[in-house]
Amino acid sequence: MRPPGFFVPRAAQSGTALHARASRFRGDETACVVLASPGMTTPIAQVSFQASNGQYVSVASGRLLANANTLGEHERFDVIVLKNHRVALRASNGRYVGIDYRAGRTLVAKAMTISESESFRLEDLGEGNVAIHGYDAFAGAEYGGGRELVVNRQKLGRWETFKQIISLPEAVAAVLAVG
Repeated sequence: MRPPGFFVPRAAQSGTALHARASRFRGDETACVVLASPGMTTPIAQVSFQASNGQYVSVASGRLLANANTLGEHERFDVIVLKNHRVALRASNGRYVGIDYRAGRTLVAKAMTISESESFRLEDLGEGNVAIHGYDAFAGAEYGGGRELVVNRQKLGRWETFKQIISLPEAVAAVLAVG
């Protein structure tokens, strides 16, 4: 049985943005390293998401918007591995990303704790692309970007596909580089 967790190429170096495969092995399994197992509560990496319009998902006043032209502090999210191949995302404001059902199922970073609405599955779509899946729908960047993220899509399309950029903690990257 293959262990759950996040897997990245051994050739990763400190400070290098890289595309990781979440939750499963693909290709050459010897070129992958397990970074975390379900149930850990500490972040294993930071992730950024780029919408189909080329803009990055950012946190502004607690709302997630696909409107940033460059990567900065507000475009990085801590990844916390949960059970059942799910993750929680903690934003730069220290709050967990969740679905706000009272605001049209938009994604917001306002929760102090992780519950079902703060739990997501990052589905590997290949070539560094992922889909963000809540319990019953995919997240999409309205109009492909420039606006809010909404978790109300039943099918995957361009607006529901995000480029995933992973930043590893320096200690983890050093271990991977030694290989």
